[in-house]
Amino acid sequence: MSEAIQIVAPSLLLFGAYLWLARQTGWPWTRTACFAAGLAVVGAGVGFDDISLPVHMAGHGVIVSIGAPLLVLSRR
Repeated sequence: MSEAIQIVAPSLLLFGAYLWLARQTGWPWTRTACFAAGLAVVGAGVGFDDISLPVHMAGHGVIVSIGAPLLVLSRR
């Protein structure tokens, strides 16, 4: 449970800062949507249990193959 809080709290803080910045500069909604989706995917990837090595590595794969590109797309 504490691991989830360590991920969710900073993510919400970053997302709030991102929304505030988006409001100030007039960013398009697609950037905000990509950022929110990227945070959700990274959070889900980190949340994969360490039941076995394949499940753990699948979490890494989700973060690298889906989460990271979404976060990069939010900067364009």
